Amino acid sequence: MVRHGFGLAWLLLVLCLLPLVPAQAQVQAQLDRSQLALGEVATLTISAEGADASPDYAPLERDFLIYSPTMRRYSQMHNGRFDSRVEYVLGIQPRRAGQLQVPALQVGRHHTAPLSLTVTDAAVAGSAGSAPGAGPGLSFIRTRVDTASPWVHQSVGVVVALYYATQLSGGELVQDVPEHAGLQRVGDDRVDQAVVDGRHYNVVERRYLLLPERSGLLSLPPARFRGRAVGAGRGQLLVAEQDPPLQMRVQARPANAPDPWLPAHDLLLGWQVTPDRLEVGQGVELVLEAQVDGASRAQLDSLPLPADGPGYRLYPQATEVEERFDGDRPQLLLRRRVVVVAEQPGPLQLPAVQLDWWQVDSGQRRRTVQPAISVQVLPAGTARPAAAATAPALPAVAQAQQPAPARQAGMVWGLALLAMALGAGLLWYWRRRGAPAALLPLAATGQANLQQQLAQGSWQEIIDALQAITGTHDWPGLMGALADRQQQQVLHDAQRSWWGADGNDRVAARAALRAAFAAGPALHPAPVTVPVQPLPPLYPP
Repeated sequence: MVRHGFGLAWLLLVLCLLPLVPAQAQVQAQLDRSQLALGEVATLTISAEGADASPDYAPLERDFLIYSPTMRRYSQMHNGRFDSRVEYVLGIQPRRAGQLQVPALQVGRHHTAPLSLTVTDAAVAGSAGSAPGAGPGLSFIRTRVDTASPWVHQSVGVVVALYYATQLSGGELVQDVPEHAGLQRVGDDRVDQAVVDGRHYNVVERRYLLLPERSGLLSLPPARFRGRAVGAGRGQLLVAEQDPPLQMRVQARPANAPDPWLPAHDLLLGWQVTPDRLEVGQGVELVLEAQVDGASRAQLDSLPLPADGPGYRLYPQATEVEERFDGDRPQLLLRRRVVVVAEQPGPLQLPAVQLDWWQVDSGQRRRTVQPAISVQVLPAGTARPAAAATAPALPAVAQAQQPAPARQAGMVWGLALLAMALGAGLLWYWRRRGAPAALLPLAATGQANLQQQLAQGSWQEIIDALQAITGTHDWPGLMGALADRQQQQVLHDAQRSWWGADGNDRVAARAALRAAFAAGPALHPAPVTVPVQPLPPLYPP
């Protein structure tokens, strides 16, 4: 016994010391953009968890100039463990145009992964700025788009960048809307720095979403700025204008285009969480998610869902839409939640979900498919015991303290005899007092529990209370046990209110339930049984 206690103490000590073990160091590098023009500055961020050494920036100096490296340190407690993270942030300016690579950088005993960076010339198609051959002035504007030949109704990212080599006391940056296209400002302005022809500039980038409405030539009007620089008196007047305007060739919608028309660079579709099993009558939430590269809410604002099928019902909710910019291109994220309620045990299969779209880079029609998923539906009340059966085994120390087989057999026989004695005593008591009198307190307790759950319980707790009174174990059994059609309808309406997209008014649903079941569930009458008279004795006394 002492040996077992000593082993248990060692086990507890090891478990207590596990959170103090330092986590393995993780080092990661990322850029704030994947493409920039020559003369601009990108931001490189190196995150190090568990590493205390500074990065070696020497490999960067071959292709980049380094500006203002800084360090930020973060510390927090997570799951009982003290985690520390260090971020090294610096600006890097390419020395030449082309496809460059940010090399792997050493941080202590670890290395970051190399990163790719596309550096374009300042005078490439799709950008505008100062006239060729003329040096930049005190302020100028450059505009870039993510594609110069979009398709009609394609979401095009537009970035207007204002460069100024002085401090501003105010000003206004204006971008007019082109003809036969929609233009919408997206997000907040972004502040950066760049070096152009040896001069340092502050940069303000403003992002827009452009939607061409018809095919043909599209001209984006020049962006313009008017403001004042900080100086003597009231300040020097600054005026900047993009020159020349951008020209884009919009392609027409092809004859074999899908309907609805959805031009994009890429599309991913899938269920985020899929259960392997569920119970009859219980609701399980599934989330369908779509990630679209190069699209906006104007093109796609909802996701399709399968229809109700045999043995289940779906209660969809509204689609959640999130829009953002990744570099110079719009990104769209859609999530649609749906609650699945199984009505009968057995295999349940949700049909496949698919989206047709147009791949703008290759000019081809595409279809993204989320295959059908299968879920095993268990009878009500069986999923929770099954989950409990998968609990981890007892530790070796606890198993060693279990009784030997001989003692277990003796305990089993003793418990069996005790159960038989208690059963005989209860049977004698019921025959003397009568079974119905003993059942009355149980019914009263079930009714009191039902009223309590109707007042403040969850949907599943209300169903459990009703099933306890009716003696049923699943949704079809409960519906069959109710004799009042109004109570059945109130239950169906409340289920839609709890799980459906239009069922936000759960207060009204709870009030209807309390009114319908104020006197308890109305059940079908039990069949009347005629007591069988005993046969007269063959030989009367």
